[in-house]
Amino acid sequence: MDMIFKITQDVAELELIDPSEQKVFQDVLSAAIEVTQKNSIILTPERWLAVGVHLLAVIRRARNNEKLPPVDQTILQQVCPDMLKLSRQVLDRLSGGLENDDTEVLLLAVHFEAAKVIGSSK
Repeated sequence: MDMIFKITQDVAELELIDPSEQKVFQDVLSAAIEVTQKNSIILTPERWLAVGVHLLAVIRRARNNEKLPPVDQTILQQVCPDMLKLSRQVLDRLSGGLENDDTEVLLLAVHFEAAKVIGSSK
């Protein structure tokens, strides 16, 4: 089964995806799959579900012009710069400059970082 379809289906079981959100969601999810594959980051199905739910929330915040509270820069500095860069590449698929929203970037990067750490411990 197509990975994007499967993740979309799994997320839709938890969070209703409005038809107006579906294309944007799949585009951003496609970007996440692309960057993880290119960078040998292996996410478990459970992690993909978490990423999918998170991306849907990001899309909704962007659509509603909502912003999360700013993140302390010392926290941002504790995350691998490569993971932040990948996160920015994914969020770049959304309009509204979310790739420059440090809080959104950090939250997505943590998913990638966790997958990288878990993958390296095996």
